[in-house]
Amino acid sequence: MAAVPNGIRADIGWRQAIADRNLPAALIGRAQRNGGIIRVRIPLPGRSWLISDFDLVDRVLRTGAGDFDKGGPIYRIIRKATGDEGLFAVNDPQNWRTLREHTNPAFAAANLAPLAQETVGRLVDRVGSWSPDRAVDVFTEFKLLNVELLARHLFGQAVDCATLIRLAQPIFDSQRKQWFRVGGGSYQRAIAAMDTEVYTIIDRRRAVGGSDGDLLAHLLQVRPELSVQRIRDQVMSHLMAGFDSTACAQAWACLRLADNPGELAGLRTELEQVVGNRTPEAADLARLPLLTALFGDVVTQRPSFPLIFRNVAVDTELAGRPLHSGDQLFIALGPARLPFGAGKRKCIGEPMALLTGALSIAVLAQRFSRWQRIQPGDQRVRYATTAPPRHSEILFTP
Repeated sequence: MAAVPNGIRADIGWRQAIADRNLPAALIGRAQRNGGIIRVRIPLPGRSWLISDFDLVDRVLRTGAGDFDKGGPIYRIIRKATGDEGLFAVNDPQNWRTLREHTNPAFAAANLAPLAQETVGRLVDRVGSWSPDRAVDVFTEFKLLNVELLARHLFGQAVDCATLIRLAQPIFDSQRKQWFRVGGGSYQRAIAAMDTEVYTIIDRRRAVGGSDGDLLAHLLQVRPELSVQRIRDQVMSHLMAGFDSTACAQAWACLRLADNPGELAGLRTELEQVVGNRTPEAADLARLPLLTALFGDVVTQRPSFPLIFRNVAVDTELAGRPLHSGDQLFIALGPARLPFGAGKRKCIGEPMALLTGALSIAVLAQRFSRWQRIQPGDQRVRYATTAPPRHSEILFTP
């Protein structure tokens, strides 16, 4: 069994995987023991492969990216939700470059700076409402927080976060069922319900006008004017990509600190020395190496999207295995230590996730000296499209 720091298991073995209902971890471990690539049986057209070795992943995503694309049956399923012209799933290279140019301004450092302050302020307000004698489900709390931040940063407005979560969750829950050709009707109904809310968000932002650096304002100001469908696809893509991805990392970071009181104590000492009694700011992160190393390590060991996908565009080979055009690749980002991917299509939201994620952990560590897990040491995962912990309840004591 491969050992990794702080009790996070890279290869849990078949028996433990069955007990934990963690088949992806067992398959990734098997791939690691077999040259970083194995064939997996999934009822999709063509053959499917899982790759976990860094060099193979790097070739697919970066050095040999021209042999692989976002075509194929998996991305057809994803595009039913994100649309054909969303940044995440668009396949045409020229369309992708154009969409990336439209999106880049919203993720510039100048536009992320206010988000840092808002992250801290909103979390401080949420923490103030926590009962001292009741455990907090940190994944749920961070999911609510991040949807609020997404709405503000991407859409330039307050939205009903509970409604967005209620509408988005069925899309995630039913998406992977499409690989097995079941639940198609529920998937389409979930997308249609979310579309109604997304078009309302677009209309409301158009009516307000102006710009606060949010993505939707940038898209509405592009000339020649973008179609409503293209704007919808961008909004949906970013909403689905950021819906609970940062919350996964924040939750796993909290569980790690709760399971390792010494690490929590060291982090609190660092915060006391650098930040003191004031609330942490983005500028503090450069002087908080323990915090940034902790969050970076959690993100790497527990990527929010443990698997991403590519379609084999041309006949080629990986590690001596011949791959045929139309084969599907399941890429394990954790073992490759590439939590945001690599190459030109690396996740655009990386700076935003690292910034808001680390600051949120700082806020909690600064305010609470004792973190008690309700289920200590539990490393089980609740897989959907992302990989949050199955149990993330913590009792926080000042």
